[in-house]
Amino acid sequence: MKASNTMKKIVNLLIMISLLFMMDKVVYATSLEPNNPISVSNLNIKSITDPLNEVTTLVPTQSYKLHFTVSDSDNLDNVYFEVLLHQGEYNPETILGVNQNGSEFGLYWNTGLQSEPQVVYDENTSNLNSTWVLVSSNVSQFESGLNTYEFEIEFKVSKVALASNNWGLTVRAMDDYRDEAIGALAPTNDIESIPGLGVAWYGEIQLSSETMSWGNISYDTTYSSLSSLANCSVNVISNGTYDLSSKSSESWVGSTKFDQLNQDLQATLVSDSSLESNADQTFSLRLNDENSYNLSSAIQLSSEYSMFALDGSKTTEGGSTVQLYIYIQLSQKFRNGLYWGSISIGISNSLD
Repeated sequence: MKASNTMKKIVNLLIMISLLFMMDKVVYATSLEPNNPISVSNLNIKSITDPLNEVTTLVPTQSYKLHFTVSDSDNLDNVYFEVLLHQGEYNPETILGVNQNGSEFGLYWNTGLQSEPQVVYDENTSNLNSTWVLVSSNVSQFESGLNTYEFEIEFKVSKVALASNNWGLTVRAMDDYRDEAIGALAPTNDIESIPGLGVAWYGEIQLSSETMSWGNISYDTTYSSLSSLANCSVNVISNGTYDLSSKSSESWVGSTKFDQLNQDLQATLVSDSSLESNADQTFSLRLNDENSYNLSSAIQLSSEYSMFALDGSKTTEGGSTVQLYIYIQLSQKFRNGLYWGSISIGISNSLD
C-alpha cells in the first residue's frame, strides 16, 4: 500500500525538523583534571653573617634570613603563602599573630601584593610596639609565569620571644586558581615545618635616668638618716626568668671646687664594718628593691656584682619596672666637695 503524497510531505517535514534540532544543539567537552599540586621545599633559616650556615637557635635582636622554595608545574601566578614562627606546636586554629608576649611571628603574601609581605598583628599590637621586625624580602623580584621560586625573607627576632627549645617554623603555600567551568576546585596546599627550633635567653635593662643624686648630705650621714636615700627605676625586658645584681665603682672622685674637671678628692667604697676603722674618706652603700628601708633585705654593695632580685618573670614587650632604693653611709671624716662614681645594675639568666 503506497502512502499518499500528502503523507510523504508530512514525514519529510518531521525529518527536517528533527535534523534542525540536532544541528542547533552544541556539545562542549571539558577536562575535569585538577590543578597540579603546589609544594614547599628547601625550608631553612640562615645566618646573615654566615649565609652558608643553617641555624637552629635564634638570638633575640639578631637578624636571620628565611629561605623556602615554592613550586607548581602549572605556574605560580596565583601563589599565596603564610609564614608562622610559633612557640609550641603549629595550630592554624589558634594563630594570634604578632603579640605582646612574643609567642609568634606571622606574615603573608600573595601575587596581588606589590610590596613586602604583610606582618599579621593581633588587635593590641602594631609595628610600633613589637620587636619582631620584617627587614626585607625578595618578593619584588617575583615574575609571572614562573614554575618555581626561592623566597628569601629577612627578619629580626623579638626581645621577648620565649627562651625555649620548642619553637617551630611553618610555611603554608596555596594556589588560589579556580576554574568555574569545571567546578570550584579547592586550593591545593602544602605545609612544611621546621620543628625543634630554639630561642636563646635575652635580658635588657633600661634606666629611667642615667644619673642619680643624694643632693647635699653631711659628713656623718648614716643609713638611718633621712638624707641617706636615693632611688631610681629600671625597666627590665626579658624573654625568660632573670636575676638582677648590682655593684659600685670602688673609688669615687670629687672636687672641692664642684668642678668635675678638677678632681682633687677621692673616696673609697668599704663595707659597713670598715667605716669606723677607716674614718677618713670612706663610704658604704646598700641596695634593695622595696619601698622602705629594710636592713635585713638590703644587700651590701661592693666592687663585684651581688644579686638583689632573683627569679624575675618573663616580661611582655613593654617590660617590667623595678624601683631601686640605694642608701649611703659616710665616714666620720669626709671632706666637703662634689663626688661622683658609678653604680651598675646587671641582669642575668636565672637558670645559669
